[in-house]
Amino acid sequence: MDLSIRKQPQQPSPTPVSRPILNPAAPTTMLQVSAGRNSPLLPPPPPPPTTTATVPTHNSIHPQQIKQQPHSYVPVPSVIQQQQQQQQRGMHPSKYAQLLNVIEEMGKDIKPTYAGNKNSAERLRRAIASARVLVRECQLECDRNSRP
Repeated sequence: MDLSIRKQPQQPSPTPVSRPILNPAAPTTMLQVSAGRNSPLLPPPPPPPTTTATVPTHNSIHPQQIKQQPHSYVPVPSVIQQQQQQQQRGMHPSKYAQLLNVIEEMGKDIKPTYAGNKNSAERLRRAIASARVLVRECQLECDRNSRP
């Protein structure tokens, strides 16, 4: 029994077959030339549409008029402005900021908790409890401020 390794004659490695680039904007002659001998010739891409679509306008505003008034200001109704100001004054940003900080810290503890870190799991439990308290306080303040 012969266990020697026989060398097989080396054949030149085949050149990689170039594949056509599927770019519809490319000329069809490039697609046909670059097609390898094993790939079928691709049909030419459909010609791009030559018609330009016009958008119907409901009013007669010309592009020149639009260029003359680039910054049009749409006034906000005063009722909406007053409501926004009351919400900003009524809701203490400190509680809201505290809630955002707690949520951010909770996000940092999620992965270590999944990995089995007991300290992170405990921090996450405490953060959830404090977030619940903060959410209740924020809701109560919003309710108080919404009443006349």
